[in-house]
Amino acid sequence: QGKTTLLEKYRERCSEQGFRAFNLDGRDVLATPDTVLAEFNRQVAEADTGDFFSWLEKNPDQRIVLMVDNYELLQPVDNWLRREFFPRLTDNSRVVLSGRRAPSEGFVTDPGWKKLMRVIHLRNFDFPEVCSFLNIRGLPENLHERIFTVTHGHPLALSVVADTFDQQSGQDFNPEASADVLRTLFERFVQEISGVKFRIALEACALVHYTTESLLQAILGDADVTE
Repeated sequence: QGKTTLLEKYRERCSEQGFRAFNLDGRDVLATPDTVLAEFNRQVAEADTGDFFSWLEKNPDQRIVLMVDNYELLQPVDNWLRREFFPRLTDNSRVVLSGRRAPSEGFVTDPGWKKLMRVIHLRNFDFPEVCSFLNIRGLPENLHERIFTVTHGHPLALSVVADTFDQQSGQDFNPEASADVLRTLFERFVQEISGVKFRIALEACALVHYTTESLLQAILGDADVTE
């Protein structure tokens, strides 16, 4: 939730500054070159004619920004995007990649990309930031420290706690024992796990005190369980 919210704010700022924004969510498209390009073509066609790169050639002075959310789902086309698609953009273009994984090895080892890119890690809120957020949401100050202890400053957890507080009208609210908070976070977490092997590994973590690569190897029967 934090990264997506940040993208939305960035999109608003770009609009204020006169950038033409193009958006792509890894959850909404197949990870193939044709599908990705077709989505950008579709967004151009909503107001203009022609395909995406033809539009760029006709509008060399237009500042644009490409915002890609859930980029980790587009890993199958990472090489194509990095080597073919992004280099064809005009000099007045900016690209924002948002995901739950660090940039691929191709980005961090390529001398050209290393000079052009800036990596920003989103961390949990510290206590003053948590207090500021909870004040905006209208939660009483006597709950701030308890909520910080429960959530560790995780933005999604804080949002769920605030929503739960609103639903209960603040009556006898106990953030440590709120089933709604735990259930919502668990459902969100499980939804983001892709692949049968990752789910089996999660089940193993729920059953044993210590999870090691050798243990997962025995459970999954796979020679490589590093990831």
